[in-house]
Amino acid sequence: MKKLLSILLTVALLMGLAGVSSMADGEPTFQVSSAEAEPGEEVSLTVSLVNSPCVASVELAVDYDASVLEWTGVQEGEYGGTYDLAVGQLLTWFAADPRSGETKDGVFCTLTFKVLEGAASGQTPVTITYEEDSVYNPNEDNEFFLVSPGSVEVKNASSSHTDGLPYTDVPDDYPYYDEIEDMYVSGLMTGMTATTFEPETTLNRAFMAAVLYRRAGYPKQVYRPVFPDVKADDWFADCVLWAQASGNILGYNEGTFGPTDFLTREQLCTILWRYAVTTDNSDNSARASLDSFPDSARITEFALDAVSWCVATGIFEDRNGRLDAWQPATRAELAVMMSRYLKVVGK
Repeated sequence: MKKLLSILLTVALLMGLAGVSSMADGEPTFQVSSAEAEPGEEVSLTVSLVNSPCVASVELAVDYDASVLEWTGVQEGEYGGTYDLAVGQLLTWFAADPRSGETKDGVFCTLTFKVLEGAASGQTPVTITYEEDSVYNPNEDNEFFLVSPGSVEVKNASSSHTDGLPYTDVPDDYPYYDEIEDMYVSGLMTGMTATTFEPETTLNRAFMAAVLYRRAGYPKQVYRPVFPDVKADDWFADCVLWAQASGNILGYNEGTFGPTDFLTREQLCTILWRYAVTTDNSDNSARASLDSFPDSARITEFALDAVSWCVATGIFEDRNGRLDAWQPATRAELAVMMSRYLKVVGK
């Protein structure tokens, strides 16, 4: 699972900032810039507050993938007052007069990251989160903000993978080593830490959404309260909103998404079967008999076509001759089936 580090930033803002185009006209928005770099290089991203009214303070968190990036520095912005900034520590800016109501254009701060050696080519998001009840405005009611994430695009990283995988729990003779390496090199799956992949860890719905979202190129989302169990500051919020809007992963009938619920093997088949049409415009009509599997009668009716298609195309990975359709899928099984899927659809 993408491992996000949240570092608390306590920010005292004297004024609202305008002047950068927001994704939603007129809406207060935290906006993070994007940049590109190669493994071993440093890269800087700016954090701006766009279309904001006067705000005295707000608690923020920076979310990023620690298996790809190392946060190395932070520089103050253009607002005057007193800054006390340190990587990994409380970051505070004290305003001289938070009730002035004055506005000013500019950048709040600049975050510097180092792209780690071994990072895969592709985009990795960097974003800001906050709790609504942490926003303090001395002149008006508490404010809300949209968040426009930024990203670091890792370039020319192919040479970083010549020595194989960096994960101590995926040795060279691991049965699914090649498929996990495919996912690692493509950037679709990262480790749970910089040195562990946790191949046997159960796959959950949020992580499945994240893999598909990464393959789509990290399309930016404006938060919408579609599911009560997916909040604006959840690391998987953009992934889930995109997956739902694109029709790739739907919520439950009662209206929730269940981001931490495990994903069964038949559900994994169903998502890939649907994804072939909704995203890759591929034919998913192939079918295979499931009679050779002793537990085929246990497949849920909604998943029959999907499992049959995965078997027919060679995407499916059985467990000692069984479907185990109702059993939770693992991270290794997702790597295997996603690797095979990409070959089937020719993408």
